[in-house]
Amino acid sequence: MSEIKLVVDTPEKLTEKLNNFVNDVNLNLPTDELEDFTELFFSGIETYEKAMADGTITIEDAFLLNKVTFALFAAFSGANMSLAQALDLTDTEILAQVKLGDNYQLGSNADKYKQTWKELLYKFQTYSVFTK
Repeated sequence: MSEIKLVVDTPEKLTEKLNNFVNDVNLNLPTDELEDFTELFFSGIETYEKAMADGTITIEDAFLLNKVTFALFAAFSGANMSLAQALDLTDTEILAQVKLGDNYQLGSNADKYKQTWKELLYKFQTYSVFTK
């Protein structure tokens, strides 16, 4: 009968193997959960813009929160995957996320709001690149 040998890697070797694996894997995750956060961001902005249309926010503007409330539940129901998706974004996927802002009434500052969201997503992408 042949002998079975158990080979145990050193912690350094295990770390090297893990880093190589992480660097070689391209997850190509879908962005559906991240889209929920994108919709939460833009629906919140839309709600603010509509509420401020008359110059003040009053209790009468509370009905505008319906869209944000639904977006909030959708965003946090898949929050565990949203971060992973944000860290795996390509430039094209980031631009697609920003394009979702076209579905909302963002007022005269629409370009600034979209730029803010784009920059946030690029920060996630940059973080991901430097931590691999």
